[in-house]
Amino acid sequence: MTAPLLLSYLNVSNASNLEADSGFVFQETLLAGLRKLGWETVLVGPPGVASSSSSSTIEVGYPESKYGARFGFGWDALCNELQRFASVDALLVNQPELTVQLQALVASTFGRKPRTGVYFHYIPVENVTEDGIEWDPSLNQHGLASSIWARQVEAAELADFAMIGSSWGAEWFQRAARRSGAGQVSLEVVPPPASIAERPHAESNLVSILYNHRLYGHYGTPQMLDWLQALHSRRPGAFEVVFTNPTGQRSAERRRLDPSVDEAIQRIGTLPFARVQQARSREEYARLLTQSDIGLGPLRNNALWNMSIADLMGAGRPVAAPAKGAFSEIVGDPDLLFDDRESFLDVMGELIDAREYRLAKGRAALDRAVRWAPGEVVRRVDDLFDLRAADTPRTALWSDTTGRGGTYATH
Repeated sequence: MTAPLLLSYLNVSNASNLEADSGFVFQETLLAGLRKLGWETVLVGPPGVASSSSSSTIEVGYPESKYGARFGFGWDALCNELQRFASVDALLVNQPELTVQLQALVASTFGRKPRTGVYFHYIPVENVTEDGIEWDPSLNQHGLASSIWARQVEAAELADFAMIGSSWGAEWFQRAARRSGAGQVSLEVVPPPASIAERPHAESNLVSILYNHRLYGHYGTPQMLDWLQALHSRRPGAFEVVFTNPTGQRSAERRRLDPSVDEAIQRIGTLPFARVQQARSREEYARLLTQSDIGLGPLRNNALWNMSIADLMGAGRPVAAPAKGAFSEIVGDPDLLFDDRESFLDVMGELIDAREYRLAKGRAALDRAVRWAPGEVVRRVDDLFDLRAADTPRTALWSDTTGRGGTYATH
């Protein structure tokens, strides 16, 4: 049987440093695993993706604006590139708002619809109340969040299967869908793959805290810097915080739409306990994991998953995080979750002060992270596409952390 061909359309938020872009890392890991199982894979991405990807690639122009990326793509350019292939059997859309257009393009090019999966890396929902939906302000300039959401719900209904990273995220999506009057929405809970490699601890009297998250204002960065300053006032000279700033060199348009990253970097430069150190490659990223002692999650209300936290846990590092969004589900340890400034100071203080406690929490984190090993996630996606010859037994290799199974449906 000919290997089935999967076309994966990449979502990009950091084109200037793809190796630090979580969406790219996710796809590289997933597609590499699928090729080992017998798939042929083609990754659609912006100019330069071919030099970073181990997959076959199609390079097309990507709009620089975050709204352009969600509402448009180069139909003619992608159509021309698709002529290189005899057929596309499966389509994976990582920019859900483009699902209808991409499926239509592939179907019209090859004369049949591909089996289509869509992955929700984010949704523009900040809160769901009796009064309606409160939109994520970072995606709601000019009131556009409701249009983004409408396209996402449409994608979930159109696709053969829709994936999301956490049980919390599935329930959050479905709650918002019900509130907006949508019909039944089924979601498969498929966490992104994590890097699992226990790493030795660097010997130092200074405890290193790694904050490997985007520095947007809506990630709670200003408040987190306030809390870290309070922690420093209680434990001066006991720790450092390394901020990676994975957004890298943002385009002028993205900086204009959201200047909060530049403001955060400027403030970090004034803090005696903090520094910015970018990881320009996976090797540099691995070194940062090795040099760290503790991971720290962002103060974000609606995170569906967090690959950085999972990678730190996979390196055997404890992660402190807010008890909100998917963080409780990822961390899985009430001792490492905080609700407010005082509980943050308590959780971080104990991790900094007690080395044996910190190491024990790190070992427990590694044990938990094994469930997100790449092989498990790859086989889960392979099963969902269900297009490959059954040359090996298909066994249940994945279950979610709640014990309720991997599929969520609104009835």
